[in-house]
Amino acid sequence: MRQEAEAAIRNSKLDYTILRPTMIYGTPSDRNMVRLLRLIERSPVTE
Repeated sequence: MRQEAEAAIRNSKLDYTILRPTMIYGTPSDRNMVRLLRLIERSPVTE
């Protein structure tokens, strides 16, 4: 399903970024998900 969704996005005329957050794995003390969410919050996003 993920591959089909990514193919649909690639074939569209939209500008896109595909995130594959492999860093979410680990222990809760790694706080990797928190870091990723903060990075996304600081990134410019357009609609």
